[in-house]
Amino acid sequence: DAQLRALRAGLLAYCPEPVLALWNSFELESAVCGEPDIPVEKFKESTRFQGDERQKTMFLWCFDQLTMRQRSLLLRFVTGRSRLPCSMTVDFGHGAPDGLPRAATCGNHLTLPPYSSQQ
Repeated sequence: DAQLRALRAGLLAYCPEPVLALWNSFELESAVCGEPDIPVEKFKESTRFQGDERQKTMFLWCFDQLTMRQRSLLLRFVTGRSRLPCSMTVDFGHGAPDGLPRAATCGNHLTLPPYSSQQ
């Protein structure tokens, strides 16, 4: 009860109550936490891709095959957040072809090796 009051007081310090009253709980959750669904198109809009176009095509095909939970886990690996919107960069073609992906959550940056297939 005390935690809820503190949360409400903190929220009202930045958002006046009349404005807050315009939102329902789902809209507020979306504004604060982001969208739980991660459609490929929205992901592409919030992501900057660098490097080989063929690698980008393979990556997006693989991303499309992921479940929403897997997409959420990928976002968390790269950004520390599990929901959109979050801007990130995917950089292709660095390291050994059999290497592992690397993520830098401080910069929302995913670096991928030059994989030769979707496998």
